[in-house]
Amino acid sequence: MAVTYCLPGLYRSRIRKVVSNMPDQQVPEILSADFRLNSCPDTGSPVRDTARPGIRFQHLFALNAIAFVQPVLHRLESNTAFLRLEQFKLSSVICVVSILMLAIPTILLGSQLIVRTVSSRCTAWMHVLQMFVLFTLMTMTGLMWVSQSIELIMYGIYDHLLPFVAVTAGAVLTRHYVRRNWLGEVLNLMALGSVVFPAVFFFSGSVRSVLNPPPETPKKTVLRAESPAPVLVIVFDGLSGMSLLNEQHTIDAGRYPAFARLAETGTWYRNASTVHSRTVNAVPAILTGCLRPADLSPEESSYPINLLRAVYETHQYAMTVFEPFTRMCPRELLEKPSLRSTAEEVRMLLSTLSALWVNTSLPRDVAGGIRIPGTWFGFARSSEVNIRATTGLNMYAWDTDRRAQFEHFIRCIEPADKPGFYFLHVVLPHDPWTCLPSGNDYLWVPASFGIHLGTSSMNPEVWRTDPLAVNRAWQRHLMQLQFADHCLGKTLDQLQNIGLLEKSLVVVTADHGISFIPECSRREPSSKTIADLIPVPLFIKLPGQTTGRISDRNVESIDVFPTIADVLDLELTDPVDGASLLDESQPARPRKTVEGTDGKILIDPEFPEKYAAVERMLQVFGSSTSNDRLMNLNTRPELIGTSVAGLTEGASRAGYTVLHKGGSHVSPERPHQVPCYLEGELPASISVAEPVELAIALNGQIHGTTRTFTDAAISRSWSCMLPESAYRVGNNHLQIFEIHDRPDGPVFGELQISILNY
Repeated sequence: MAVTYCLPGLYRSRIRKVVSNMPDQQVPEILSADFRLNSCPDTGSPVRDTARPGIRFQHLFALNAIAFVQPVLHRLESNTAFLRLEQFKLSSVICVVSILMLAIPTILLGSQLIVRTVSSRCTAWMHVLQMFVLFTLMTMTGLMWVSQSIELIMYGIYDHLLPFVAVTAGAVLTRHYVRRNWLGEVLNLMALGSVVFPAVFFFSGSVRSVLNPPPETPKKTVLRAESPAPVLVIVFDGLSGMSLLNEQHTIDAGRYPAFARLAETGTWYRNASTVHSRTVNAVPAILTGCLRPADLSPEESSYPINLLRAVYETHQYAMTVFEPFTRMCPRELLEKPSLRSTAEEVRMLLSTLSALWVNTSLPRDVAGGIRIPGTWFGFARSSEVNIRATTGLNMYAWDTDRRAQFEHFIRCIEPADKPGFYFLHVVLPHDPWTCLPSGNDYLWVPASFGIHLGTSSMNPEVWRTDPLAVNRAWQRHLMQLQFADHCLGKTLDQLQNIGLLEKSLVVVTADHGISFIPECSRREPSSKTIADLIPVPLFIKLPGQTTGRISDRNVESIDVFPTIADVLDLELTDPVDGASLLDESQPARPRKTVEGTDGKILIDPEFPEKYAAVERMLQVFGSSTSNDRLMNLNTRPELIGTSVAGLTEGASRAGYTVLHKGGSHVSPERPHQVPCYLEGELPASISVAEPVELAIALNGQIHGTTRTFTDAAISRSWSCMLPESAYRVGNNHLQIFEIHDRPDGPVFGELQISILNY
């Protein structure tokens, strides 16, 4: 009888018609029961041709594969770096795929069989309801894919409208499923075709290279460094080379003494620039010396020839690598025995894929509370780092424990039998901005993908119109840069303490810059932001070099790898796009190249706006030698230091302010956490047609002044940075005043503080 279900509907209906007109005794026993069950006339049952559990399972199986399995397997296939990072075993992935394919159809059919013991009619209605839900979710998944692909929100079609379309489509498809045989036949064929999804997944080259890599073939060429020397490479993240400069376009030694120290003993390439505006491409360009398509995954399989692999292949170095983002480290250093059981891996992978499906297949309002683990995006877990390890790969989380990363990295710099190769890619001064110049924290809640107060909610990379909001973020960025300088200084001190600083090759650079211009993107290069985004610092101190020099040669990040290879006398097996900076015979590069989202940009190396970012920075913050305002971005600087006791008191219109970030308490157990950055909001009951000016006092003295922002979307919000030195361990008395200007002087109305920290 099962064969009849593979026949076209026309022939099957004819067979049923013939059989239904025959006496039961003339129908072969093996067929009689099935035909009477599946071809009975209309008896009120909502489903035709699906009474058999096997057929129902096929239909549930087909819809489950389209609605759930295919979307998550496609995304997993596109992000094999996640599989590599988590080191999932092949057996665990097979178990997960099997569960995805079979669990939902089995559970749904099982519930039907349980209900069938009570009422077969209820079983049919339950099956219809289940099919309706699956049809709706299948449609919702497709609609969300369309919405994200062509950005329907730009046309006024918001995600919360899509469920209504999906429900309508689900109802229409369910009606056809109940009343027409053709849709059931399509689902039968789709059930057979659904096995293609796991087959395509497991046989794809990217998945096989991770779960079942081919045995490595012996290399024909053995790499060797003929002039091995200790190597230290630090790649800062999100650091514009212009941020380090003063009025003379030299390193501001007052703010950044460690960078100035490096410039005094090595070569500072002042005209260095990145070739990509995104870390995912910029770091591989540094490590490979090559320009590659922007859609390449930052894995070693995409960039087989890179600095880390080349040094490893020499077997002459004790390698220590800190890399939180790319997966370009040699697998031999990357892979560690997984201590998780298969059951733990299955549970972890199912949890991640479930969160991924919810976030990509359902509206944002529904998925907002379900977070995708950071490892899906390539961000490691710091909790899994062996803090005692001094060699190999150490993968900290992307945006947290940055002080711990540097401290661990510095501990790894120690005398060894082999020359040391120390590589650090650190997310500094990149946001989240949480660090004070001293190394203390003013925010300690990870917020790597949070929306900054001065950015647009529609596009968190675009700054709003109010210069004060943008400058406040810029201030926090520069303060975190001072912390990065502090860490660099401690690293150089450690090299010097063990007697290796003069003997070592030291390379310090960054992957890309960042821009702080109202109404412009902080990450995408344009005519307004190019001067901020493409310059990167590049310092190279050669072994034995003790005298500094400045080079204005047109240098790009792709020159770093061939320069290191040249210093070590390491022959490169494949050609690169960059050139060694020690090779004076190389012709001058005629232009600079940078890749952005919208394509390649070519500019003259001495373009007129080259130092525009420096001039804007000096106007806002001054320099360490001229009217330094970095720590005091106050709207009413004349009030700083004023005692609260001498203020003229008045009434406040606002009455209170909500405090979202910052506070007044410094815990004795965590004295390095100083809540000196404040963000707040005034109540909706007052008019903010004009900005409201505020004074913030701590322990009876005004230490900061600010105002509400002029941008309409955040017109009740304000922020302020208080000096760290104003806080004492324990409780501090925080007061916020609304300032009213009058002819006889300002009047201060104290606001009640409602704390709503997050």
